[in-house]
Amino acid sequence: MIEVTDDLSKAMDDLLGLRPDDVAHDEVVRRKLLSTSEPKREKEETFQLRFEHENAGNAAPAADGEESKRRQVTVAVVDDDPIIQSLVQTVFRATGWEIIQYNNGKEFVGNLASRAFDLVFLDLMMPVMDGFQVLAYLNKKQIDLPIIVLSALSQQETVVTAMKLGVNCFLTKPFKPDNLFRKSAEILNAYF
Repeated sequence: MIEVTDDLSKAMDDLLGLRPDDVAHDEVVRRKLLSTSEPKREKEETFQLRFEHENAGNAAPAADGEESKRRQVTVAVVDDDPIIQSLVQTVFRATGWEIIQYNNGKEFVGNLASRAFDLVFLDLMMPVMDGFQVLAYLNKKQIDLPIIVLSALSQQETVVTAMKLGVNCFLTKPFKPDNLFRKSAEILNAYF
């Protein structure tokens, strides 16, 4: 979906996944937008819609029996930002993993009794039930899941608090899709 606006601050907030009433909004905007660096070469910055790992989808099919040995992975994306949901879906398209999207923490925890997840991508700033509340719920119920936080909050105390609550990895928005894929593989390898 494409939205046209004449308000630069709204456009940047939407790109960063921020809402006008978010905690630490000004600090996040200052860190993300006011610290810039120039490209080392002219026209160096690029945006690619295809990622290196997507080429695996063009590879020859697996040998008989090899495909059936692969474990089906179920991933939850708990983020109110449709852009992040779509990005995660795109990054993992070639894997064949099942990606289930939730717009807030309450939807996610309400589905835990009926679904098992191998990996969770969790935003910290969401309506209804935020990421910290989700982490507190998981700890209270002693539910151990590999969790990667995807958040625009990057202050040290935020990261430390999330890690104390059981987060395996903390990626700040905006992040590189290849980093998301690599970190997910590392964490899943540790759990399986």
